[in-house]
Amino acid sequence: NYQMGGAGRGNPASYFLRKIMKDLMFDLETLGSKSGDIILQIGACYFDRNTGAIGKIFCRNMDMCESERLGFTHSLDTVKWWCWQTKDAQRSVFEGEMTPVVDVLIEFYEFCKGLDEAWSHSTFDQNLLFAYYEKMGMEIPFHYKRGSDLRTLTKLAKIDFKSIKREGIHHNGLDDCLYQVKYTVECLRKLNVK
Repeated sequence: NYQMGGAGRGNPASYFLRKIMKDLMFDLETLGSKSGDIILQIGACYFDRNTGAIGKIFCRNMDMCESERLGFTHSLDTVKWWCWQTKDAQRSVFEGEMTPVVDVLIEFYEFCKGLDEAWSHSTFDQNLLFAYYEKMGMEIPFHYKRGSDLRTLTKLAKIDFKSIKREGIHHNGLDDCLYQVKYTVECLRKLNVK
C-alpha cells in the first residue's frame, strides 16, 4: 500500500487535499537511460501547484533480478555511475523490500488515477516507465498527453533549479520528487500559471 504524505491519516484536511490535488510528480531510479532499461525504483507524489503542499506519496523498489529475467537490460556505464553515489542512495534502491514488477506497476497505475498532469523529465522517465507497461502487456497509467516536462519548464521560466535547496537523499525517487516539486512550483509562479 502506498504511504501517505502531507495529506496523511489523522489530518482532517486529508480527504479534501487528496481530492483537489491533480498534479503528480514522479521520478525513476534506473540502470540505464534508454527505453527497455531496468527501473530500480519509482517515486511519486501529488502536490498543489500554487502552494507546494504535498499530498499522497509513493515509493517502491522494483525487483531488479526479475526485471532482468523479463528481458529488461542495463547499462554498464550506469552501473558504474551508481558505484560513485552516496551509501544512502545505494541503500535506498538496492536494499530493503523488493516488490514484484507487476505488483509495482499495478500499484502505480492505481496511484495515478485522477491526475490531470504528470510531471517528470519526460524524455527520460516517461519513456522508461511506459516501456515497462507495454512490455508487460498492461495499460499505461496515464495518457501520454498528460505528461509535462521539467526541463522545458525550467528553460521557459529561466529558473536555475540548482539554486533551490535540496533535502533528503539525492537519487531516492521520492526525495527527488519532493525537490522537483519545489522548483516546479517556483517556475509556475514565475510564469503566472495557475
